[in-house]
Amino acid sequence: METAADHASINLDEEDIMRLTLPRRRWAAGLAVVAMTLTGLAPVAIATGPVAVPASPTQADSHPQVLPVPQSLSWGSGAATFKSTTVHFDVQNQDEPTKATLNALAKANNLQVTSAAAATLKVTVKVAASGEQGDGAGQAPKHAEGYLLKAEGNSVTITGSDTRGAYYGVQTLRQLVKDGKLYHATVRDWPLMSVRGTIEGFYGIPWSHQARQDILAFSGKHKMNTYIYTPKDDAYLRAKWRELYPQAELAKLKELVDAANANHVDFVFALSPGNDICYGQQSDYDATVAKFEQLRKIGVRSFYIALDDINPRLNCDSDAAQFPSRGPWTQLADAQSYYLNKVQTEYVKANHLNDLMMVPTNYSGNATDPFKTAQGERLHQDIRMQWTGMGVFSDQITVDQVTKAATTYNNKHLFIWDNFPVNDGQRGRLFLNPLEGRDPNLYKYIDGFTSNPMIQPYASLPSLANYGDYTWNGPKYDAQVSFKAALAELAGTSDGQVTKALDAFVDLNQSWKPYRASSQSAPQLSSDVKAFKDALASGNAATIKSTAATLRARLQLIQQAPQLLAKMESKGFYNDIKPWLEAARDWAKASESAVDVYLAISADNGEQATSALMAMQASQQSALAPRVDDMDSDFTVKPASITASVGDGVFNAFVDDAAKAWDKWAALTPAKGGAALKVSEASTTMGIWESYVPANAVDGREDTFYWSNSAPQPGSYFQLDLGSEQEIGLVHVSQGRSASQTGDMIYNAEIEVSGDGSNWTSLGQFTNQAEITAKAPAGTMARYVRLKATAANGNGAWVQIREFQVSSPTKGLSTTLVSAKDHPLDNAVDAKGATALVATQVPEGANLVRELPQAASGKVSVVVAGQVGATVDYQRSDGTWVTLGSADVAKHYQVFAVEGPVKAIRLTSIKGEVLPNILEFSYRAWRAGDPQPGSTPAPTPAPTVAPTASPAPTASPAPTVAPTSPAPTVVPTATPAPSPAPTSQPTATPTASAAPTAAPTATAAPSPTASAAPTASPAPTATPAPTASPAPSATVAPTAKPTAAPTGRPSALPSASGKPGALPSAKPSLLPGQRITLNPTPGQARYSNGVLAHTGANIAVGLVALVALASGGLLLARRRRQS
Repeated sequence: METAADHASINLDEEDIMRLTLPRRRWAAGLAVVAMTLTGLAPVAIATGPVAVPASPTQADSHPQVLPVPQSLSWGSGAATFKSTTVHFDVQNQDEPTKATLNALAKANNLQVTSAAAATLKVTVKVAASGEQGDGAGQAPKHAEGYLLKAEGNSVTITGSDTRGAYYGVQTLRQLVKDGKLYHATVRDWPLMSVRGTIEGFYGIPWSHQARQDILAFSGKHKMNTYIYTPKDDAYLRAKWRELYPQAELAKLKELVDAANANHVDFVFALSPGNDICYGQQSDYDATVAKFEQLRKIGVRSFYIALDDINPRLNCDSDAAQFPSRGPWTQLADAQSYYLNKVQTEYVKANHLNDLMMVPTNYSGNATDPFKTAQGERLHQDIRMQWTGMGVFSDQITVDQVTKAATTYNNKHLFIWDNFPVNDGQRGRLFLNPLEGRDPNLYKYIDGFTSNPMIQPYASLPSLANYGDYTWNGPKYDAQVSFKAALAELAGTSDGQVTKALDAFVDLNQSWKPYRASSQSAPQLSSDVKAFKDALASGNAATIKSTAATLRARLQLIQQAPQLLAKMESKGFYNDIKPWLEAARDWAKASESAVDVYLAISADNGEQATSALMAMQASQQSALAPRVDDMDSDFTVKPASITASVGDGVFNAFVDDAAKAWDKWAALTPAKGGAALKVSEASTTMGIWESYVPANAVDGREDTFYWSNSAPQPGSYFQLDLGSEQEIGLVHVSQGRSASQTGDMIYNAEIEVSGDGSNWTSLGQFTNQAEITAKAPAGTMARYVRLKATAANGNGAWVQIREFQVSSPTKGLSTTLVSAKDHPLDNAVDAKGATALVATQVPEGANLVRELPQAASGKVSVVVAGQVGATVDYQRSDGTWVTLGSADVAKHYQVFAVEGPVKAIRLTSIKGEVLPNILEFSYRAWRAGDPQPGSTPAPTPAPTVAPTASPAPTASPAPTVAPTSPAPTVVPTATPAPSPAPTSQPTATPTASAAPTAAPTATAAPSPTASAAPTASPAPTATPAPTASPAPSATVAPTAKPTAAPTGRPSALPSASGKPGALPSAKPSLLPGQRITLNPTPGQARYSNGVLAHTGANIAVGLVALVALASGGLLLARRRRQS
């Protein structure tokens, strides 16, 4: 059901009124309200305090916890043994549910049920006789469903005000047992609200038959007495409401009715005839009564007529004639009242059934309007009416709101249809926050509450327990205590790790936004993230270390949660939350990698930062994979079609911020072009919901969005007009409320472009994809760009579009790689580590060429970030290409320095053994920490036919100095030398590389014996390339660093898989960014910033210098870029 809060009045003429239709409630109602067109309602939100996962309640003593909190409880001085002994049950009222509950209690405590004479314990249950009820301390309360319980010595007496009250007394007895003892107590108790329970009123996958039975059992256990049956998949409630149930369907319903009765729950059968009923026709009244009578014969004694979510008009001409207008909306109100009153007086009252329940067509808000006034004037005063509060979703429900609503509706038996924790409007989310914002004194003014729960029945149980506790005794209801107790009940284990994991997971699902704007998002995770980021900003090494450890511990616990929570007693709860558990696990992995990105950046370690960035992105993509089942309008279940949104956006923001931090640290240069083109107009054929206009999708902000007011049909579209025909490059569309909340979107989409708005060209089709990227072929001219639906959304979802952007083409860029359609070439040159060129095919001799907008002068650093094996060249201003070196596919961040001017850069001979995943191929001005450029790189000559490389030395020194405080550590290992690019004369300079060693913090001279003798590693025969190049430089791991490492360095960064430990890196760890290389400048050898440069002709000189450095014989200045 959807609506909004009321305006004070309606100003519509009759013609306007008849054109209006009340939008049908749909599952994708993501915000709090749907505008009631018959009143012009507007949403109302009242702020509440933060919502947090409660801590375990602290007991003042060792007494057990009793919930709902009784009206009166006094503890005795002792306890009776209630384990492995004998007991006699005397159920004088012979109530079968009471007997069953007692027998289950005996079994759970290993009690032998025996005769009164032989029993150690005696439990008597009875219903108060005339004169036994009263207000005295020793009397059963006069209130319905009340009881008096006395436990003293070895006997228990429960006297109920009625049969249900006696049953509730037994439920309290169950809670007085703790650790094998029955605690002595006197409890005098009754409920403050007469209606307490659940309405299965959501849209989406309906509950299973077993789940409904389990909900009924849980309801009885928690002293709830109402279950309103109105699932959307039961055609005999709506489309076939006039037809009787077939025997097979009726038999299943009888099982539910029996289960309800077995737990003292009223099974309320709700009929929804409003779409086509003729309110005044005798035949439709007869059909209603026939259906009710069929249900009455199987035990149903409570009936409900739902007139919500229908078009607010009469369906039949005969009704228009029978109910003349008394003013706006009076015809509909009078017709509905006539029908409802007839059912109440002629069927319900005549058969001595519980009073009829109903929900009106205008079911929210408390301002006076013609419909509410007219219906209130005519409706029978004994009919119980449901109300959702000031909107469909009510942040708070107050005494003032309720009393005004009762006056407006003129109804003495108002009770609340509370749309919490229902998630049919946000099917990718779980709401595991406690019930709050309901005035404790509402019991004085309304009959009660029914909760509209989530699509996931067992995940709804903690909230339903809240409703049980609140509606029983609102003034003593403690939301956090109640919620925590429900979680403990579902966990059913004393395993502390399970409890911690459950608390950590529940924390990730605390936000009730947008329905409660003040909701906190994952408060515990947010606190740990904030502490870590604050520590980074402070630069305090000790604080960084401690906050990183705290955050990492939480993230690792979340990663373990799927395994730990499998131990829960409630398997239904575990299975319901499993998609979110798995998504949380992957988000936690991504976030732990984000921690590593930050730490590696702080240490100025590009290899580790980029490896962590790639691991983060892989985990993030896994977290965003659809996991949640959905259902089409024909009730066909679609497995794994919605992303599980978990973490309330905190994971997303932390991971996104880490990627941006990498971008800022890398400081790379984006390619020319690729700028967003100005949009002249955004338009749509899908309608506009409230103020969520198309312009929101082109404002450059992720926190605003366009929202349709209907589901897309084939051919529906959202279109941009660029104002004039112009060349375009990339088209990107972000659908859904966020990257992880993608319920509202075009599930079957196509990007099309046109120059004239008539002739369209497709850029690609996309299925179930929230983030869409399409690249226009070179030279594509367009004025209009649109996102079109190729099929209807089977689940009826509306559409949200956060951003729709068309970019100008990127200039000076080409490649022979074949890339994935949503990971195009442009991603490799946008200076953003969060995007990448992902190749799907690597043709022989593949290349990637990037022309600079203008030649770069001075020292230039060329950066290859990602995963690609290739030769790296640059172009001089005279057009000559010169080889800088080779990019190693095993490394993720490689820097090649050169003295400008640089006209272009390129990757050639790209290898296809591992498909390239290029985050960035870019450049920047040289900075401290980058390798020094050679003085005069040799031009690239033409290739020879088949050059053969000579063996190259591979150094693998081992440090001997033990660090006093840890720095990033990786055990050095020699890697095989890659094949060099062929030259006109074969050379013997293939690269030898070693994984980085730790930079110990102790200041000590390295031992002369720390340097291992180099070993020759024969290079394989080189394959001819289009252009020959000098051999790449050799990278050799140094010995232990003779200077102290700066504080604040991470002790160990995780591997690319996201697991704790050292990241793979081919860089030695002199200092971050420093390495020893062989420079192809004839006759020159030098060491500067960790760089030893020489040519193939001076290998011996280089090796001598390396040995001297390892033995401490060289005093060379080192410079380090400060982070």
